[in-house]
Amino acid sequence: MQYVAYFVMCFIFGTVFLLTKAGLLLGWPPFLFSGTRFMAAGLILVFTLSIMNKKQVRTSIKKQKHFLIIGICMTGIPFAAVYWGLQFIDSGTSSVLVASGPLFIFLFTKENHKHKLKQNITGILLCTMGLTLMTGPSLFYTRSVKELTAVFVIILSEIFFAFGSLQTRHVLKQNINPLLLNGFQMIYGGFFLLMISLTVGEGFQFPLSAESMYVVIYFIFIASILSHSLYYWLVKKSGPFLPSTQSYISPFIAIILGFIFLGEALTSAKILSAVCILTGVGFLNSNDMKPFLLSKKKKQREL
Repeated sequence: MQYVAYFVMCFIFGTVFLLTKAGLLLGWPPFLFSGTRFMAAGLILVFTLSIMNKKQVRTSIKKQKHFLIIGICMTGIPFAAVYWGLQFIDSGTSSVLVASGPLFIFLFTKENHKHKLKQNITGILLCTMGLTLMTGPSLFYTRSVKELTAVFVIILSEIFFAFGSLQTRHVLKQNINPLLLNGFQMIYGGFFLLMISLTVGEGFQFPLSAESMYVVIYFIFIASILSHSLYYWLVKKSGPFLPSTQSYISPFIAIILGFIFLGEALTSAKILSAVCILTGVGFLNSNDMKPFLLSKKKKQREL
């Protein structure tokens, strides 16, 4: 059952970039699109949790401040960058750039630097090589300044994502319901995105075609509520390592789906870049793999 949930989760995360691109092509303004998705999903999730248990929704102002910071750093800024950037770059490229997030998480975690220096240097070099392969061709063949800017904006936004991830670890140690954290994170991140939409003058012009509605409904219920619920369920059942490996798999799903449905170029540079980044991230997170592998061996012995 766990592996079925894992496969479904990976596939959903892999479809996000394709359907974001599709939503933009259908007329959704980027910040209104992302803000609507997260605000609606967050409100539905928190409302559902309040019906189940009102007490768990009541939190202190201090915890709400943490939720606000996490919402802006993990949802607001990264998705503002991705949704804006996808107007100018393809979905496969975007998915590979987002996969660099674990690299920044590693760099911000000081205790990671004390062990296995050669292995860590190898991982960092592979990630750097992958990002260079992804951005290098754009330097010479870019069609516009915005296309090149989008690449670097998405990379920079992953720094905020990394900071928010570290804050999340701190908050979850306080026995906060992960689903409640996810709900408020999406509410605050969605509000942040809607404020950007208002500021840049998108005008809250919702596209009313059936296809555009299907896309946003998919994002609210499948890509936001279901996928994150599966993620946290897997964390509870198998530990944090297994669900975290979706970041190694979903970019390849995104590249293939972009090639099949949007006709995006399946270049050797893009594939090699994805392999370098994800292999490098694997090196950097190999220490997290040990507890998972040991627990699996222990279960096999018990059987």
